[in-house]
Amino acid sequence: MTEPGVEAPGVEAPGPVVLSADQLAFVTDRHLATLSTVRRDGTPHVVPVAFTWDAAGGRARITTRSTSVKARRIARGGPDGGPLPAALCQVDGRRWMTLEGTITLSDDPADIAEAVERYADRYRVLGEQPLRVVLHLQVARILGTVR
Repeated sequence: MTEPGVEAPGVEAPGPVVLSADQLAFVTDRHLATLSTVRRDGTPHVVPVAFTWDAAGGRARITTRSTSVKARRIARGGPDGGPLPAALCQVDGRRWMTLEGTITLSDDPADIAEAVERYADRYRVLGEQPLRVVLHLQVARILGTVR
């Protein structure tokens, strides 16, 4: 067992990541997070976001406008055309958890509707937004003090 806050030796399990009961509670309580991606020039792009957890898919959902910097960057993908690496970090006092993986953008109406519904469960009802898209962070690794 590793010390709290220290990354466990990484073996990425096949299939969706499964959160512990404490981790699940942490990502369903009302908190904001930061989403970190890397710009083309290698510098970090870090923005505050609200997100919801998709337990069946092992991924986080973030709604945003298609015109946002983060959405445009994620839509472009990585240098090889694949999904960008990204990290989503939520902090509450001394408790924190970072979800690392790859992030993609979806403009599928069913994905957006699901994300909006889950957002309303965790935060508040969203108004109509024709430019809304959903970002999916497929989680490969979890770090943090919430175990």
